[in-house]
Amino acid sequence: MRKFKFKLGRLEAVKGIELSSLQQAVAAAEQAYRQALGELEDARIALEQSYDELARLRAAGHSGALLASTESYGQLMREQVKLASERVIQREAELRAAREALTAKHQEKKALEKVRERQYQLYSLELERHNQSELDETAKNVYERNN
Repeated sequence: MRKFKFKLGRLEAVKGIELSSLQQAVAAAEQAYRQALGELEDARIALEQSYDELARLRAAGHSGALLASTESYGQLMREQVKLASERVIQREAELRAAREALTAKHQEKKALEKVRERQYQLYSLELERHNQSELDETAKNVYERNN
Protein backbone atom coordinates (compact mmCIF):
# COMPACT_ATOMS: atom_id res chain seq x y z
CA MET A 1 0.00 0.00 0.00
CA ARG A 2 1.27 3.44 -0.84
CA LYS A 3 2.25 5.97 1.81
CA PHE A 4 -0.12 8.84 2.70
CA LYS A 5 0.66 11.99 0.78
CA PHE A 6 -1.35 15.18 1.22
CA LYS A 7 -2.28 16.36 -2.25
CA LEU A 8 -2.36 20.01 -1.21
CA GLY A 9 0.92 19.86 0.73
CA ARG A 10 2.63 22.55 -1.30
CA LEU A 11 -0.34 24.87 -0.95
CA GLU A 12 -0.28 24.24 2.79
CA ALA A 13 3.42 25.11 2.89
CA VAL A 14 2.79 28.35 0.98
CA LYS A 15 -0.05 29.24 3.36
CA GLY A 16 2.33 28.63 6.26
CA ILE A 17 4.88 31.00 4.74
CA GLU A 18 2.19 33.60 4.12
CA LEU A 19 0.97 33.18 7.69
CA SER A 20 4.48 33.74 9.01
CA SER A 21 4.84 36.83 6.84
CA LEU A 22 1.53 38.21 8.10
CA GLN A 23 2.54 37.57 11.70
CA GLN A 24 5.65 39.66 11.08
CA ALA A 25 3.51 42.37 9.47
CA VAL A 26 1.22 42.43 12.51
CA ALA A 27 4.24 42.69 14.80
CA ALA A 28 5.59 45.59 12.73
CA ALA A 29 2.18 47.30 12.74
CA GLU A 30 1.96 46.89 16.52
CA GLN A 31 5.44 48.40 16.87
CA ALA A 32 4.48 51.36 14.65
CA TYR A 33 1.26 51.84 16.64
CA ARG A 34 3.14 51.84 19.96
CA GLN A 35 5.66 54.30 18.54
CA ALA A 36 2.87 56.60 17.34
CA LEU A 37 1.28 56.44 20.81
CA GLY A 38 4.64 57.38 22.33
CA GLU A 39 5.01 60.31 19.96
CA LEU A 40 1.49 61.47 20.82
CA GLU A 41 2.25 61.28 24.53
CA ASP A 42 5.51 63.22 24.03
CA ALA A 43 3.66 65.90 22.04
CA ARG A 44 1.00 66.17 24.75
CA ILE A 45 3.66 66.55 27.43
CA ALA A 46 5.38 69.28 25.42
CA LEU A 47 2.03 71.04 24.94
CA GLU A 48 1.32 70.91 28.68
CA GLN A 49 4.78 72.31 29.36
CA SER A 50 4.16 75.16 26.92
CA TYR A 51 0.85 75.92 28.68
CA ASP A 52 2.64 75.93 32.04
CA GLU A 53 5.36 78.21 30.71
CA LEU A 54 2.80 80.55 29.18
CA ALA A 55 0.86 80.71 32.47
CA ARG A 56 4.10 81.36 34.37
CA LEU A 57 5.07 84.19 32.00
CA ARG A 58 1.64 85.79 32.23
CA ALA A 59 1.65 85.52 36.02
CA ALA A 60 5.06 87.18 36.11
CA GLY A 61 3.66 90.04 34.03
CA HIS A 62 5.74 89.39 30.91
CA SER A 63 4.48 90.57 27.58
CA GLY A 64 5.83 91.19 24.16
CA ALA A 65 8.19 88.98 22.20
CA LEU A 66 8.77 86.33 24.86
CA LEU A 67 5.04 85.84 25.43
CA ALA A 68 4.34 85.82 21.67
CA SER A 69 7.14 83.32 21.14
CA THR A 70 5.76 81.05 23.83
CA GLU A 71 2.24 81.36 22.38
CA SER A 72 3.49 80.44 18.90
CA TYR A 73 5.39 77.49 20.39
CA GLY A 74 2.13 76.40 22.04
CA GLN A 75 0.36 76.64 18.69
CA LEU A 76 3.10 74.52 17.11
CA MET A 77 2.69 71.94 19.89
CA ARG A 78 -1.10 71.85 19.34
CA GLU A 79 -0.46 71.12 15.65
CA GLN A 80 2.05 68.42 16.64
CA VAL A 81 -0.55 66.82 18.93
CA LYS A 82 -3.11 66.93 16.12
CA LEU A 83 -0.67 65.32 13.65
CA ALA A 84 0.38 62.71 16.20
CA SER A 85 -3.29 61.89 16.86
CA GLU A 86 -3.88 61.43 13.14
CA ARG A 87 -0.83 59.12 12.94
CA VAL A 88 -2.17 57.08 15.85
CA ILE A 89 -5.51 56.70 14.08
CA GLN A 90 -3.75 55.73 10.85
CA ARG A 91 -1.47 53.21 12.60
CA GLU A 92 -4.45 51.77 14.45
CA ALA A 93 -6.28 51.25 11.14
CA GLU A 94 -3.18 49.61 9.64
CA LEU A 95 -2.89 47.34 12.68
CA ARG A 96 -6.56 46.40 12.44
CA ALA A 97 -6.17 45.59 8.72
CA ALA A 98 -3.07 43.47 9.39
CA ARG A 99 -4.87 41.57 12.15
CA GLU A 100 -7.86 40.96 9.88
CA ALA A 101 -5.56 39.62 7.15
CA LEU A 102 -3.86 37.38 9.70
CA THR A 103 -7.23 36.09 10.92
CA ALA A 104 -8.31 35.35 7.35
CA LYS A 105 -5.05 33.49 6.70
CA HIS A 106 -5.52 31.48 9.91
CA GLN A 107 -8.99 30.50 8.68
CA GLU A 108 -7.56 29.40 5.31
CA LYS A 109 -4.91 27.34 7.05
CA LYS A 110 -7.50 25.79 9.35
CA ALA A 111 -9.63 24.87 6.32
CA LEU A 112 -6.59 23.21 4.73
CA GLU A 113 -5.95 21.30 7.95
CA LYS A 114 -9.54 20.02 7.84
CA VAL A 115 -9.02 18.92 4.23
CA ARG A 116 -5.82 17.17 5.29
CA GLU A 117 -7.64 15.39 8.13
CA ARG A 118 -10.42 14.30 5.78
CA GLN A 119 -7.92 13.01 3.21
CA TYR A 120 -6.09 11.13 5.95
CA GLN A 121 -9.35 9.59 7.15
CA LEU A 122 -10.08 8.45 3.60
CA TYR A 123 -6.56 7.07 3.31
CA SER A 124 -6.93 5.22 6.64
CA LEU A 125 -10.24 3.77 5.52
CA GLU A 126 -8.73 2.65 2.22
CA LEU A 127 -5.75 1.15 4.04
CA GLU A 128 -8.04 -0.67 6.44
CA ARG A 129 -10.07 -2.07 3.51
CA HIS A 130 -6.89 -3.16 1.76
CA ASN A 131 -5.56 -4.88 4.89
CA GLN A 132 -8.92 -6.54 5.49
CA SER A 133 -9.03 -7.86 1.93
CA GLU A 134 -5.50 -9.28 2.34
CA LEU A 135 -6.53 -10.93 5.61
CA ASP A 136 -9.65 -12.34 3.97
CA GLU A 137 -7.61 -13.72 1.09
CA THR A 138 -5.07 -15.25 3.48
CA ALA A 139 -7.85 -16.81 5.53
CA LYS A 140 -9.46 -18.16 2.35
CA ASN A 141 -6.14 -19.69 1.20
CA VAL A 142 -5.57 -21.31 4.62
CA TYR A 143 -9.11 -22.68 4.62
CA GLU A 144 -8.75 -24.09 1.09
CA ARG A 145 -5.42 -25.68 2.00
CA ASN A 146 -6.88 -27.35 5.07
CA ASN A 147 -9.93 -28.73 3.23
